[in-house]
Amino acid sequence: MELNTRRIDTSGARSESLSIINGMRHLKLEVKTEGGLSASASFVAKANPLNRAPHKRKSELHHALCNMLSSILAPLAGGGKGQWPPPGVQRALTVWYEAVARVRMQIIHWADKQSKHIPVSKC
Repeated sequence: MELNTRRIDTSGARSESLSIINGMRHLKLEVKTEGGLSASASFVAKANPLNRAPHKRKSELHHALCNMLSSILAPLAGGGKGQWPPPGVQRALTVWYEAVARVRMQIIHWADKQSKHIPVSKC
C-alpha cells in the first residue's frame, strides 16, 4: 500500500520507495501454518516487481523489488529440509506456488525483453 501511494514519479517518491523496498528485504515469511502460508503468498503476489510500472527509471525499482524478493525467498529455499511442505496446508500451498510461479514467469519475460534491448557492445 505504501508503494502504491508513491506512484507519482518524482525523485523524492522514488527515493522513499527504494527505502521501503530495502527495508522489506529483512522480512521473514511464515510458511509453516495455513494462515501464515496464505498471508505470505498474498505478500509475494503484492510485492511482484511488475505490478507497478513507474514511468521513469522503472528498472531501478524493479531491480530493487527483485533483490528484496530474492532476499526474502532465499532462506526458504534451503531451510526446513524434510519439513516442507508443512502438513495440512494444501489449499494455501497451491496459492503459494501460484504466486511464486507468477512472479518468476513475469520476471523471466521482463528480463528477456530487457536483454534484447541491450546492444551487444554493452554485454
